Amino acid sequence: MDKSHKSRDSNSEIRIGIIVDAGPTVGYGRVLRCLRLANALTRHAAVGFYPLSEHCREFLTSAETNSTCEVHGSPFETESLPPLVITDLREAHGITATIRRHLARHISIHDLGLAQCGSDVAIDGSITRLFPYAAVKDRALYAGPQYMITREPVTRATPTDTVLITFGGGSRWCYAQRLAVEMDWLGLKFVITGWFA
Repeated sequence: MDKSHKSRDSNSEIRIGIIVDAGPTVGYGRVLRCLRLANALTRHAAVGFYPLSEHCREFLTSAETNSTCEVHGSPFETESLPPLVITDLREAHGITATIRRHLARHISIHDLGLAQCGSDVAIDGSITRLFPYAAVKDRALYAGPQYMITREPVTRATPTDTVLITFGGGSRWCYAQRLAVEMDWLGLKFVITGWFA
């Protein structure tokens, strides 16, 4: 990827902004989901990323992102945001007020009803709902696995005795190691992931 295209200061061409965070503590699953989303959206509009941490910025600038996507400074430090902003954050965040101050429309992506915020559109692709969404008259809600943002289907290989164990990124990946120890008696080979490293 040509990194010279990733640090322009002007937001004038950006029509869709994506605000996301990633790192060893919060994991990298959300930023990967946003990269897949950005690759689909760039067919229709210019897309820019606004990472909330240096870990996330480094991941985005090193990832094989669509070359038309730009990586900008923090949305808190930006003079203007695009007319449409998408957030995918693990926890509730004060960024909603910043988005409203910039008069942008806001689509928020969630899991299990977590990190709810006052967005115009809320998308929750969870299979189950741990926390119900509060009724908001001016918000459209799309909940359920049919709204999950995923990669293209993977062709299945011939089954083997090797099993992949992952609980996602961040601090949860240690559970994969514990599970492998508990299941060792099955005689399977385990591949354990941590932080998509």
